[in-house]
Amino acid sequence: MSLPYALEAIIYHIKVILIANDAWHFALAFMPFILFLELPFQLLIIGGIIHYYIRQKLHPPAIMPHCPGVSVIITCYAEGMDVSKSILSIAEQLYPGHIQIIPVIDGAKQNFETYNAAKSLVPRVKKIPKREIYILPKWKRGGRVSSLNSAMHVVRHEIVLVLDGDSSCDNDVIRNAVTDFADPNVIAVAGALRIRNAKKNLVTRFQAMEYMMAIHASKIALNEINSVNNISGAFGFFRRDILKSCSGWDSGSAEDLDITMRLKSYFGVNPNFHIAFEPNAMALTDGPETWFGLFKQRLRWEGDLYYIYARKHKHSLRPKNIGWKNFIIIFWTGLIFQLIFPLIIMAYLSYLIYSYPLLVSSTVLFIAWLYYFATTLIMYIVHLLFVSERKKYDLGFFWLIPFFPFYTFLMRVWAGVATVSEIFLNAHQDTSMAPWWVLRKSKF
Repeated sequence: MSLPYALEAIIYHIKVILIANDAWHFALAFMPFILFLELPFQLLIIGGIIHYYIRQKLHPPAIMPHCPGVSVIITCYAEGMDVSKSILSIAEQLYPGHIQIIPVIDGAKQNFETYNAAKSLVPRVKKIPKREIYILPKWKRGGRVSSLNSAMHVVRHEIVLVLDGDSSCDNDVIRNAVTDFADPNVIAVAGALRIRNAKKNLVTRFQAMEYMMAIHASKIALNEINSVNNISGAFGFFRRDILKSCSGWDSGSAEDLDITMRLKSYFGVNPNFHIAFEPNAMALTDGPETWFGLFKQRLRWEGDLYYIYARKHKHSLRPKNIGWKNFIIIFWTGLIFQLIFPLIIMAYLSYLIYSYPLLVSSTVLFIAWLYYFATTLIMYIVHLLFVSERKKYDLGFFWLIPFFPFYTFLMRVWAGVATVSEIFLNAHQDTSMAPWWVLRKSKF
């Protein structure tokens, strides 16, 4: 089949779909979800990024009147010598204030290599002015939440940074993030994340694009309306007092989204409280390098969304608790966009393939690809122009734009699978983030 003939066939079948008796199937099953769910959110992100850019130009961030001490909790499990990247990236921060580094070695009896790697850095860290290190071994494994709450007993400073043991930071992250705390209403700051092993293979490149254009960009926009959706467990800042007032982290999986939701529960009675996102506080983390590893990670991530929103916090998802803006954003982007929409996509795809000839269904999917290709290109350009701090580096991902819609579609279908798995199997209780005897004690 020649290319002109193929294009004519596609155009012909588009006309058939649009004028046939069952055209309403296409209109009802496809277009409304783009027009009423995706397109408004994409416009919100673009508008939010532009607003952020203009605000930064007209009103530069305030300078802290002093440099408060920062306690950094580094949760470690089986990083081995790689934990030195995290510890040294904090010890070598360009920050004039005091920094207390607390590596928590979970299951130190089994993870003796990680424990010894952390101990070997003690003399080096102590030579750096205003830096101290307190290694906290937990000989029996209790999971991430247990590590965080144990570390809170030895925290000395008013700002607390939580960092994964396999993550490392740019040398100005603490200076940039602490600036946000100049506003007394800022109770926490979500840091930005990039994929450190982005150039490893196609799997990590797709994740780098996702972090850059979906996670990073959306948090910038949501920050402009005080509706940051999550403080990443891999990299987040908190006021010590607010952590103590909500009794630290709770047991179970998805502790990062859980602590975010519990902090937002203060917004109803304290509408001036703010969870900020700081794009200039950048940490690097390793992404899964295989499709199997990525699917396993997202099975936990997406399943945890249902666990948190529909089970654990279903009674607190009310405007009087979290404020109207956060309620609308969570309902829109959390419940509908991330939980219900993937199920709709799975149902629509099954219906399309079952009910229409291959060429017709391919035509509809081609139209969908055109839409997502166009929006991906626009989002990429907006991100590159207004917020990218590594423009030359980010240009290296330009060739992925035509293929990124396929990755996004695959991840959404898998999100639907994860949601179904959580609904019927309570899959969050099978995560490796904590021992089974810890997770099974969770009432949810």
